[in-house]
Amino acid sequence: MTDDRDERGGLASASSMRRIRRCPGSLFLSQSNPNRVDGSKDADEGVARHSLIEIGADAESIDDSNTAYTVEQAKRNEAEAIRRVGMEGIEPLETIREVRLWVHGEDLQRVTSARLDLAFIWESVGLIVDHKTLFGDHGHAKDNEQLLTQVVALCENHGVTKVYVALSQPNLAADKRLTFAEYDWHDIQAARRQLLDWCAAANRPDAPRNPGDWCVNCPGRSVCKEAIVASVVLSVRDSVELSSPEKVSWLLDRCELAEGVIKGIRDGAKKMIGDGVVVPGWELTPGNTTKKITKPQVAFGVVAEKGATEAEFIAAVTVKKGELEKLYHAKTGGTKKAAAEQLEAALKAADAIEEKQNQPSLSRIK
Repeated sequence: MTDDRDERGGLASASSMRRIRRCPGSLFLSQSNPNRVDGSKDADEGVARHSLIEIGADAESIDDSNTAYTVEQAKRNEAEAIRRVGMEGIEPLETIREVRLWVHGEDLQRVTSARLDLAFIWESVGLIVDHKTLFGDHGHAKDNEQLLTQVVALCENHGVTKVYVALSQPNLAADKRLTFAEYDWHDIQAARRQLLDWCAAANRPDAPRNPGDWCVNCPGRSVCKEAIVASVVLSVRDSVELSSPEKVSWLLDRCELAEGVIKGIRDGAKKMIGDGVVVPGWELTPGNTTKKITKPQVAFGVVAEKGATEAEFIAAVTVKKGELEKLYHAKTGGTKKAAAEQLEAALKAADAIEEKQNQPSLSRIK
C-alpha cells in the first residue's frame, strides 16, 4: 500500500523510498508544499482492494471482475509465498497485517517507517508479502526499495535474522506476478546501512533534486523548479523534432515528466482556490452534472405513452456488458468467469455483440 504521511513530519516512508533514493531533495519539498494533494482515485482503489484481501473476501461477493480477480490472485500468491519458504503448516506462526514499524538511527531517533501489508514470523525467520493491486510494474522483489525498508523495519522491531520478501503483483504477466528475494543477517545489516544513508542524504539542507519518472507521484512536483524546467524543454521548438529514435525516446521520457508536473500544478491550484485564495485570472467552475436513468421500466412507460414501441426503446438504449454478465450469472450459477464466457459465446453466436480494437498506446519497456 502507498502511505506517504510520514513526509508531513519530515520523515521518508517506505513507499516513497524509491523516489527519495533518486531525488533526496524531494523529501523537504514534499513536506513544505502547502498545496500538496495526497491521494488519487487509483490510490483509493488500491486501498479498497487491500482491505478486501485483508478480510479474505470471497471473489463471488465482489462485483467488479478485475477486483475479484486481483483479490483471488493475491490470496494465491500469499499461499504460494508461504509454501515456497517452507512455512506451510507451521505452528505457531506469528502474523502481522497492516502494521507500521519504525526504523531508528544510531542516535535512536526515528528516521523512517514501513507499513507492512503482511508478514509472518517463525522463530527468527520472517516472510514479508507486499501486494501491488493495480497495473503498474514495480519490478523485482530484489530491487525494490520499499521492500528493503520493510526488511530493515521487521528486523529492528521483531529481532529476525533472516527475511524472505515476496512482491505480489496479481495483474502482471505470470513471470512477474510473484517475485522473491532473500536477506540473510549480513544482507540485512548492509540494507540497514544503505537505508540510513538514503535518509541522511534526504535530510541534508543541500539535498539535490533530480527530475525523473519518480516525479509523477511526488507531492512536491508542482513547486519543483527542476521538474518544471525539465518539462518546459518540450516548449522549445527545435527540441521536438523527431529526428531519430533516440530523440523520440528522450522526448517521451520528458512527456511523462511534463504530464506529472502539469497534473501537480493543476491539483495544487484547485486546492488553493478551494481554500479561498484568489489566483488572478482563474476560478473554480462547478463540474458537469451527470444524469442517469435508474428505472428503465419507468422510462419505457414514459416514451410508450407517446407511441414508442418496445423495439424502438431497445434500439435507443445501451446495454452494459458488466451488468448483463451479473444478471446472466445470477440465472445460471457457476463461477462469474464461466458465466461471462458463456454469455459472450451466446451473444457472438447471435451476432449481438460488436468488438472493437482500441488504438495502440505507448508503454515503457520494463
